[in-house]
Amino acid sequence: MKVRWLVAFLLAAFTGVAAAQQGQVPTTETALGSVRIPRAVKADGKDLKAGTYQVRLTAQDAAPRAFGTDPMERWVEFVQGGKVAGREVVSIVPSD
Repeated sequence: MKVRWLVAFLLAAFTGVAAAQQGQVPTTETALGSVRIPRAVKADGKDLKAGTYQVRLTAQDAAPRAFGTDPMERWVEFVQGGKVAGREVVSIVPSD
């Protein structure tokens, strides 16, 4: 749960997502920036150690999604040393 709040903050802080502000969801992988996590947390049920991570929004939709809806839930990855150390589902909330 703590990671979801962290990721929501990251999406707001790093992207301000121009595309989301226009009511569109990015369709490609998007680098959001880096974040320092001061203590160990869980992401997608797995341990994510304290440290600095690159954060990126993936192009992979979270599934399943409701029929006929836009893919507003996606995975973000926490990358350290070139390897994905953890990931979590986030909800993209357009400004409109």
